[in-house]
Amino acid sequence: MLVYILIVSSVITLLGTAFELGVEYHKDLSTIEDRIKQVRNIHQEGIANALWNMDSEQLDMLIRGILHIPSIKHVVITDHVGRHLLDLGVKPKGHIIKHDIDLKHINWHKQSVFLGVLSITADLEELHTRLKDRIFIILVVQGLKTFLVSGFILFIFQFLVTKHLTTIGNYVRNFKLEHLDKPLILNRKRSLIHAKSDELDWMAQGFNQMRINLLEDNNKRKIAERELTTAFDRFRLVLDSVDAVIYVADLKTYELLFVNKYCRDTLGIDIGQICWQTIQKDQTGPCSFCSNKYLLNADGTPAPSYNWEFQNSANNNWYSIQNLAIPWPDGRYVRLEVAIDITDKKLAENAEIAKNVAEKANQAKSLFLATMSHEIRTPMNAVQGMVELLRRSNLPEKNLQMVESISYSNKTLLRLLDDILDLSKIEDGKLDIQISFFNLPLILQQLIDVSIAKAEQKGLKLELVMDSNIHPYFYGDQVRLRQVLWNLIGNAIKFTNRGFIKVSVKNIAVSQKGSHLEFSVEDSGIGIPQDKLSTIFDPFIQVDSSTSRQHHGTGLGLAICKRLVDLMGGSINVTSEPNKGSCFRVELILAQALSTKHTPVDYNPNTLPKLSILLVDDEHISQTIVQTLLIDEGYIVTVASGGVEAIKKVQEKQIDIILMDLRMPIMDGFEATRQIRAISDHKLANLKIIAFTGDVMKETVQRCLKSGMDAVIAKPVDINEINKVFSSMYSK
Repeated sequence: MLVYILIVSSVITLLGTAFELGVEYHKDLSTIEDRIKQVRNIHQEGIANALWNMDSEQLDMLIRGILHIPSIKHVVITDHVGRHLLDLGVKPKGHIIKHDIDLKHINWHKQSVFLGVLSITADLEELHTRLKDRIFIILVVQGLKTFLVSGFILFIFQFLVTKHLTTIGNYVRNFKLEHLDKPLILNRKRSLIHAKSDELDWMAQGFNQMRINLLEDNNKRKIAERELTTAFDRFRLVLDSVDAVIYVADLKTYELLFVNKYCRDTLGIDIGQICWQTIQKDQTGPCSFCSNKYLLNADGTPAPSYNWEFQNSANNNWYSIQNLAIPWPDGRYVRLEVAIDITDKKLAENAEIAKNVAEKANQAKSLFLATMSHEIRTPMNAVQGMVELLRRSNLPEKNLQMVESISYSNKTLLRLLDDILDLSKIEDGKLDIQISFFNLPLILQQLIDVSIAKAEQKGLKLELVMDSNIHPYFYGDQVRLRQVLWNLIGNAIKFTNRGFIKVSVKNIAVSQKGSHLEFSVEDSGIGIPQDKLSTIFDPFIQVDSSTSRQHHGTGLGLAICKRLVDLMGGSINVTSEPNKGSCFRVELILAQALSTKHTPVDYNPNTLPKLSILLVDDEHISQTIVQTLLIDEGYIVTVASGGVEAIKKVQEKQIDIILMDLRMPIMDGFEATRQIRAISDHKLANLKIIAFTGDVMKETVQRCLKSGMDAVIAKPVDINEINKVFSSMYSK
């Protein structure tokens, strides 16, 4: 540093000297210029007169006088055409200063006459030589002075500063935390020069104060490290108690730096292992979702945490993952991963998805069944209506038997359709039990009456046996009870070729819930093999399913019976022996009714007024047949082919009842009903609207009632059912 100071000071001195020499050089140049100007002022006129007078002696004397002036070495006089008239002195070869002075003469006419030019040349070589000599002397003197001053300063600096700086440097170089108890001592000898503290003392005091501060900070750091270790141990205990996978891995090597207990126990990994080699099964490289591009920004700073879900290949569990880049104590960024087991949640979500899929499938199935019901019942309505019209005509006995065959086939198809719809409703949980008052002996006798003819055709004895202590009146779903017994009796007749069929009812017990009744249907038919008994109540299961079987059927009857009995809170079972017969038993608990006031009154056509009926149907054949049947019953019938026409007709004439088809083009039955109900007309106040449709699904019936209809009648047409519904609405 001292060398730099000396060099800088020497350069500054030299620059100052150079500046001074430059000033002096320019001063000498100015002196020469002034001398040439004096020649101009003093000798210009004299030389011009001597030249005009052609006085060569005078001219030579004047020129030589000019050459005696210092630094002027060469004088030339040229005439007006450039010819040399006089050339005295030696022309310099180096640096020169040359001035040209015009020589003019004023004649007696006061006119200026140009005579020539006086050229004066000054030599600068002497000036330059003096300048060089002076520069050399200055450099020698300055160098000698710099050397002496530098030596003196170096000696003083070494004695007063350098050795102490060396002591400070060695102290700093060997400075360590374990040497904080050793202070910095300079061992300076005090004198008058530095009797007081100077910069070196302040530096030493500063280092010693820093040492004391570091010693205090080091003690505090040790205390903080102990506290941090304690806190880390507590934090580890907290993390080890969390039921989640928590680990820290290096961003580049994927080495595990921290693993909590749950992670160790669940995945069997520990610190020092490579995460992707242990957490995943049969993995050949790091996971794609562990890429640093998700953890770090382009500038290398931590990115926001990101989450995802994945299924671990080692244990097949689902985890919700959160990844985040965090700083590690050594300054690098590492990956913190927290994984929560969401397997149960995923299973629930999958179950919910499966449920939604099943619900959509059920909706599609319901739509299909509703459409199928409508599309099948509509032509069946025409067939059944035509059969009814043919019955009322005077047909020969042979033709009448053909009509009955058509009617039987149509009813068989209708029964199959009803069975399919009932089974679908039961499986979807959409079939409700309707509790109402009924007369049990009357229902049983009606079943026997409608079955006796078919039994007698096969030579079978059909009998009803009922305990005398059974109360006759009950509350329950008489329609479903009738359906179950009708299926069992029908099957018994179908599968019995000789012998008997016995329908029995026993009162097993009486409790607060009601009478415990056992209904049994016993036959002497073909029986059921033992290996078929366990599946006899399954859908589409038949004892003989071969293509050559003697007894036809769909295998739905017993399945529906089983489900209907379950819905009514009862049980059904069967005992059977091949070629000896079968016995089906149904146990139900029915609430007893205390009076007969709920007994329904049979339909009497004489109790009905002459009603005006509006038949709305877009199917021409169905419309014609139903219209004919209604007219034969004595009703006044008006027809409409769609919803728009129906709205117009109810406003033109008095209508008592509308039989409304549902599926029609342009405007369906639901919209037509809503618009009719919205008409403000007093003559429509008592108007009854009855849905007449092939779609009798529960949702459709509810939609009919919600749109403003009063009842629903299913196709195909049953004039007796229509009369009963009309009778319930209008009676004298």
